[in-house]
Amino acid sequence: MAGIYNSKEMMLYIDNVLVAREPITGKITNMPYPVNIGRLSDVDGQEYSGRTSNARFDRVAVFDRAISPDVLQSPSPDLIKQAVLWLELDEIKDNGDYFSMGIGGRTYGLIWPDRIAQPELWQVKKAAQPVKVSWIDAESGTVEIWNRHHYTNLSELDGRWQLLADDSVIQEGKLTIELPPLKRVNYELPIKNAYFTGRKRIPCFNQLSFE
Repeated sequence: MAGIYNSKEMMLYIDNVLVAREPITGKITNMPYPVNIGRLSDVDGQEYSGRTSNARFDRVAVFDRAISPDVLQSPSPDLIKQAVLWLELDEIKDNGDYFSMGIGGRTYGLIWPDRIAQPELWQVKKAAQPVKVSWIDAESGTVEIWNRHHYTNLSELDGRWQLLADDSVIQEGKLTIELPPLKRVNYELPIKNAYFTGRKRIPCFNQLSFE
């Protein structure tokens, strides 16, 4: 089967016999859609319920100029080199493993197909967190806690704080704070300085969580 467009008409050949022709003019537009046979890739998406081609293809070729069907029956090596696309479809090339979304949509999202979290998920977690904690004074362990809930008092959440140093939790405790929705409060963490007496300076981290 060969479809030929010569800027004046479109012709369809099957088994080297002309079976249809239609006058038509115009340019072939460069589109971001793949070349398809039997469907319109820019229109027939995954929701399309109509019939598409179920034919078998043994060789696929695309040229940027009109080619005689007689020449296509026995293509020369030089003609094959002139093709924009030439696929014999006689072998399978294994170029590795790739993810397939299985849908017609784009690949944006928060979870990879193998269920691993994408980095964007951590940004979503941070941007949408209902409780925000900011340092006020690191020396005294004072932080500002902002309850960003619209209807929930912070006392309804289970809050915890941890002080981490030397790759371990050295102090921890519960956070029971009465804080109305959309309000802020300064809170001094009950950190005990006895752990640091006589020790060299070591990096410490405060971790607060609300569940």
